[in-house]
Amino acid sequence: MYAGEVHHGLALHDPDGALEERQARTSPYPPALAATIVRRYRWEAGFAVTTAAGAAGRGDLAYVSGCLFRAVACLVQVLFAANGRWFVNEKGSVAEAAALPRTPAGFAAAVDAVLSSLRPDPATLAAALTAMAALTARVHDLV
Repeated sequence: MYAGEVHHGLALHDPDGALEERQARTSPYPPALAATIVRRYRWEAGFAVTTAAGAAGRGDLAYVSGCLFRAVACLVQVLFAANGRWFVNEKGSVAEAAALPRTPAGFAAAVDAVLSSLRPDPATLAAALTAMAALTARVHDLV
């Protein structure tokens, strides 16, 4: 996030060029960083979905919701890195990720459908996890 802030930053006053010098080090996006982020967060998205299965069976809406949010946040990280784009903030990141060139079609709509369907009953939560697992697989296949 800090590197992203530097990369996207706009200097209002930088007489010594300190920001410009730091920005030069953020382009191009480091391939090794992209590979590491993709590997780590792609795995973590799947893990978040898998670990929520038991809680879904108990109708634990809060826990499953948290795991689903974590999975979405991880998928966003993967998509930003796969597109060589610096990530800065979670706010609006699903829509931003959906607009990137290497993103599964309907990414934002799929996220919205999963999260808007949640209710504290096992069948609904299991269906949400199944849908998120499918979206995670689509991102995995893409990157």
